[in-house]
Order: sequence, then structure tokens, then C-alpha cells
Amino acid sequence: MSSSLLFSDSLHRLSMPTNYITIQNYEEAVSILKSVRKYMKFHVFGVLIDFLNQNDKCLRESTEEIKKLQTEIKTLQNQIQNAAKATAINESHNYPKDYLTKISSLKETKGFDSVYQLFEELSSNGNQEMISKAGKEGLWSLD
Repeated sequence: MSSSLLFSDSLHRLSMPTNYITIQNYEEAVSILKSVRKYMKFHVFGVLIDFLNQNDKCLRESTEEIKKLQTEIKTLQNQIQNAAKATAINESHNYPKDYLTKISSLKETKGFDSVYQLFEELSSNGNQEMISKAGKEGLWSLD
């Protein structure tokens, strides 16, 4: 008999009484299967090893996707909370929505005449809260 056949035969006889194998993780399981495939000539285990490797890859990719989605959910929740806070602040001050819209659009355009007209309109109505809000939003100093 050849030496590799004798080795696999003796390995087989030594492993037969083994009823209990402790496997701590995926890598150990694959390592054991690879050893059995190599030394006991169970080439069919190659298909099983490939399946386990593919399954492990899918699990890792799914875990990464879940982490990305959880991060995205947290970001969206923070945006919703911030929007809710801003809405609550605006509602608590009873800021008219049309003025809030004007302030927002004027921040984008930065047109001095338009800002002046808004402040003129607010002061003629005696709306000190809206003047204060416009100032807090940065309409005092347009660059």
C-alpha cells in the first residue's frame, strides 16, 4: 500500500471512536471539513465547503447592508426630530407660514430690496416676533 493510503486508513481508524467534536466558530468547521476532505479523501466535502463559504459571504454582505440601512434610518429619524422641533418652535411662536416661507426664500436670494420690503412690512404691522425671527435666520446681514 502507498503511504498516503496507509495514513488515511490509520486516520480513519483513529477518528472512528471520536463521537464528540467541539466547534467554536465557522472557521473551525470549515477547517475540519477541509482536513477530512484532504486526509480521508472525502472529496464530496468540497461542495459542502463551497456552500458554507458562499453562505458565509451572503451573511456578511447582509450584515453590512443592515448596518448601512440602520445608519440611514438613524439619520432620517434625526432629520424628522429636527423638523418636528422646528415646527414646534414655529407653532409655539405662531409665526405665519407665509412669512416663514418669505424668510426662507430671501435667505437664498439675498436681495437687499426684498429683505428691506419684508422688514418694512413687518414693522408696519408691529410684528416684533417675526422681525426677531428674520434676524435669527440671518436676514440682518446679507453677504
